Amino acid sequence: MKKLLLLFASSTLVLTSFAQVNPLAYNQNKNDNPFIVENHSFGLKTGWMRYLNYGVSGFCEFSLANRWTLYNEIYLSYDTYFPFRKDFNKLPLTPGINIEPRWYFNIQKRSNKDKWTANNASNFLSFRLNYHHRNGIMTPFHEDNVLYSGNSYEFNALLMFGMRRNLTKHIFFEGNVGLGIQYVKEKGVSFPVQESITPNVQLDLRFGINWSK
Repeated sequence: MKKLLLLFASSTLVLTSFAQVNPLAYNQNKNDNPFIVENHSFGLKTGWMRYLNYGVSGFCEFSLANRWTLYNEIYLSYDTYFPFRKDFNKLPLTPGINIEPRWYFNIQKRSNKDKWTANNASNFLSFRLNYHHRNGIMTPFHEDNVLYSGNSYEFNALLMFGMRRNLTKHIFFEGNVGLGIQYVKEKGVSFPVQESITPNVQLDLRFGINWSK
């Protein structure tokens, strides 16, 4: 549990260090931008992700067309549902990648109402492609919640609904939820390769730092 607390404390410290006293001082009007969305942006996020994981990530986002962007993310996370019942220190950080085209469908409407739309602060729909690797194998194939030696490879395809809101010039909150399918392949040391395809739900509730241009 010390690792989780350290991860939470360090990520929170980084986020609060970039907080601004007066977020409304940021100029929303980017006359040199041909699109409603930001030309490109990058930043960091921390919080709950993939339903019961806590992690940190780096992301970059590029405009594709009016209201459309390509969002790319690399993350490290802990599967917290396992260490709540077992030894947390035995479970390593697990890496993953998200690639998703996003449609910020109401950003123009929010802008027309003079709402703060910098950093693409609006609601969006996206199609998420997610790869997640775990060094160690647990449920759903094994019901005793023991971490086995081996590797687990997860591939997810989900339709997501999300929202992003600015808290300051650079700090924002983003939450999204999605439903899709998951393909899992497990390669254990003491048992054969196992595969499954199941429905999957992902929920993200995270704070982030964003730099846009």
